[in-house]
Amino acid sequence: MKKIFSILLITCYFSIGQNICPFSYDGTDSNATIAVTQENNANFMITDGSSTILLSNIECPIEIGVVAVYDMTGIYEALCVGSTSWVNSGNFAIAAWSDDSTTPELDGMTTGSEFAFALCIEGCEDTFYSSSVSIANMSGGDNTFIPNGMYLLDSVVFNCSSSVIDDLSQSCSSIDITENKTNKSIVKTVDLLGRDFDPSINPGVYLEIYDDKSISKVCRF
Repeated sequence: MKKIFSILLITCYFSIGQNICPFSYDGTDSNATIAVTQENNANFMITDGSSTILLSNIECPIEIGVVAVYDMTGIYEALCVGSTSWVNSGNFAIAAWSDDSTTPELDGMTTGSEFAFALCIEGCEDTFYSSSVSIANMSGGDNTFIPNGMYLLDSVVFNCSSSVIDDLSQSCSSIDITENKTNKSIVKTVDLLGRDFDPSINPGVYLEIYDDKSISKVCRF
């Protein structure tokens, strides 16, 4: 009989300002495996609320991490429990390590905790956290963490500030995004025909021309 996998859509209403890049985590005695398939690449993106970029369109190397988020007396703390390099050209998997119950410290995911994800992107000092996650338990059970479980990650939307997303759409260079933001400014915005364009009034696709003669293509709807 064909199994129907239940899909979990998580919307995160909390805000995490914690920077955990580069990722660091401890391998414990058990883990869950989270598969990401190439056919779902278009379902993984970063948004600032108005503009969006697919992870597959970012040239800089990306590390995707599984994050356990815990409420520490009203303050949310993010703990990386596993990570791997993002791959555009094939399938890959992430191991999400469980908490070691024999030690007093929290060093992994606990049974029944929800999955969250984060990105570290080369050249950017920020950590990008997931705002929505669609994940399926391949055994057909609960979509929360279970040691030795198998999951299929269908889609993730990550959040970022509007000052970062335009830089992510440019080619990856030796100048990091943080330095890039502080050392250049927009001198003109035009549409694809070269006409003056005001993105605060009109949505659509336009070009940002910077004082260093670089150009960024932006989609804003």
